[in-house]
Amino acid sequence: MYKLTQSEIILAVLEENKDWTPSYKIIKTNTRWGWLGTSADRFARWLAEDGIIQRKREGKYVYYYLPKVKQLNLL
Repeated sequence: MYKLTQSEIILAVLEENKDWTPSYKIIKTNTRWGWLGTSADRFARWLAEDGIIQRKREGKYVYYYLPKVKQLNLL
């Protein structure tokens, strides 16, 4: 059985939410795909820098979004 990477788990969470997801929802979270630790925010930033997901800041929170054209069907 293949174990998903942190980045793949983040993408799966964002795909399932289908809306802007606050960073605190992907840090230290147990998902159905696996555990996201404290470094999940770093992986999400890297995904945003690579143009795979979108990132925006509102107030003191950062939100992440997986555009529909990038949906990965990991569910």
